[in-house]
Amino acid sequence: MLNEALLAAREGVAQSDEDLFEELRIPSVSALPEYREDVRRNARWLIERLERIGFKTSLTDVAGGRHPVLQADLDVDPKLPRLTI
Repeated sequence: MLNEALLAAREGVAQSDEDLFEELRIPSVSALPEYREDVRRNARWLIERLERIGFKTSLTDVAGGRHPVLQADLDVDPKLPRLTI
């Protein structure tokens, strides 16, 4: 099982790198109002990828709509601990 996981991880490295660089090209500086739409575009980009791998997502505006907060949940086992970032 560990070997299968390592193989899958190695095979996904190129796509992961591509995704990372695509996201980094979105100028999402939330402290600057001129990037407000880019911040939302970045949130939508993340939502698309998280939902693709099974997460349930929600997007909430805070600070008068200046800062979207993305919540993503993956319910595997309710007994397992939760991680909030």
